[in-house]
Amino acid sequence: MGCMGDTSWGWVILVFAVAMRTTIHGMLTSYGEFLATFSNVFQEPNMAFFGIIGSTAYGIISIGTPIALALTRWIGARRTVFIGVFLLSLGVALSGVVDQPLELFFTYGLLGGCGALLTNNPPFFLLSQYFHRDHKYYILTSSLPMISFCLGSLIFNPIIQAMITSIGWQCTFAVYATLIFTVGCTAAATFRENEDQDENDKTSLIKDEPDSMKPSKCLFVLSASVKHLETLGVAKMTAAATVTIYSSADLCGRLFTSFLGDRLFKKRVMYLNIACCLLLGLENFAAGFATLYYQLVIFCVGILAKVLLAVG
Repeated sequence: MGCMGDTSWGWVILVFAVAMRTTIHGMLTSYGEFLATFSNVFQEPNMAFFGIIGSTAYGIISIGTPIALALTRWIGARRTVFIGVFLLSLGVALSGVVDQPLELFFTYGLLGGCGALLTNNPPFFLLSQYFHRDHKYYILTSSLPMISFCLGSLIFNPIIQAMITSIGWQCTFAVYATLIFTVGCTAAATFRENEDQDENDKTSLIKDEPDSMKPSKCLFVLSASVKHLETLGVAKMTAAATVTIYSSADLCGRLFTSFLGDRLFKKRVMYLNIACCLLLGLENFAAGFATLYYQLVIFCVGILAKVLLAVG
């Protein structure tokens, strides 16, 4: 069962899924650009609360994956993503008109997080209908959408930073909400179920959801380390450059795995997954002891762990 029917439309879905996820993750990974502004706008003595808001959005994406799967199987990937795009764009738009940090928690953290959940995972479920685990391009099609995390950070971090400076944080939220709605609805319109698979194929998909649905958790460790570097006297822009270094290394690792994984790793994915968890755990543990700039750069360039992360 190397190919379940015609997979040509699956490639169309893949392209639009990458575009949509890159746009959405560009917003989520750029949340740190808003933090400095929030400290001046909101009279909130505990800045850690704003960090909780951003973590909540990403936490919902991971914890709520079973909900996204159940909803996708109930009403289909297209309807699920349309709902997610509406919730996410609404949450981002409302975040630009809030007056209190608690309101931002509900608009960005909860509403935006739920919307991101319903747009982030269904493309993987849908692609698994077109590209079965035995398909010659299975690793490519299940890993390539994951570049959206680092690609979104590289593309949209400087753009959002420039927008906040030029038009303000409120207008930035409004513009980005419009962008999410436009790109998301366009992508969702292409999310067509694979009608060529039989019932046995549909049942087998329960066991064949892609392995690469896990978002990278390293960026949260890195964000804390950037602040730590500032306390050690490292210039703000120099410390923030570690995020770019990390995203670039992550992108290289994911691209390497996506295009060469089917040839090099296909029969050893399970073992590489175990190695990935081990190396990534050691890397995150060691990052906690980094006190010098070059040590954090080494953490960011941990290219081997990032290659394995894309596979795992």
